Amino acid sequence: AFGAPLRANDVPSDRLVAASRLQETGNHREAIALLEEIREVDPRNPQVLYGLALSLYSVGDYREAAHVGETLLAEQKNAPGDLYVIVGSAYGRLRAYEKSEEIFRNGLVAWPDSPSLKIQHAISLEGLGRLDEAVVELEACIKRSPYDAALWRALGDAQSATGAPGRAFAAYVRSV
Repeated sequence: AFGAPLRANDVPSDRLVAASRLQETGNHREAIALLEEIREVDPRNPQVLYGLALSLYSVGDYREAAHVGETLLAEQKNAPGDLYVIVGSAYGRLRAYEKSEEIFRNGLVAWPDSPSLKIQHAISLEGLGRLDEAVVELEACIKRSPYDAALWRALGDAQSATGAPGRAFAAYVRSV
C-alpha cells in the first residue's frame, strides 16, 4: 500500500504526512481517523481523499472506498492510475463487475501503459464472464512480465473456466 501521493506544488501538512506514515505501517484505522479530521477542514483536498480511499479499501470498507475514490476521479482531471485500481477493485469486491470494468476501462484511457490497471481490468473481465477477453488481456500482461507468478495463476484460472484444462495446467505449472 502506498501513502497519499505528494505533488511538488502542494506541500502536505504535518498531519497528512502523519496519516501517510500510519498507512505505511499498515495502521489504516488510525489513518482514516486522522484523514477524516483533516477532511473536515479541507474537504476537497485530493491527497486526503486519495488516502481515505486507500485506507478504506485496506480495512474492507469497499462501498465507502469506491464512493470517496469515485468522487476524486470525477473532480481530478489527472487522477493517479492507482486510484482507478482502488476504485475499480472496490467495485469488484462489491460484485459490481460492470462498474468495476467501466472504472478500469476509464483508467486505461488515462493510463494506457499501467500494468496494474491492465491486470485488474483482466480480472474484472473474468468477473463479467468475458473469459476470452480476460485471457487475451492476461497474455498481454505476461508478455510484459513473464516471471510474475500471480499473472500465470490468473491465466490458469481463466483458461480453466474457458474449458482449456491443458492450457490451464501449463499456466499453473509456470506459476510455480
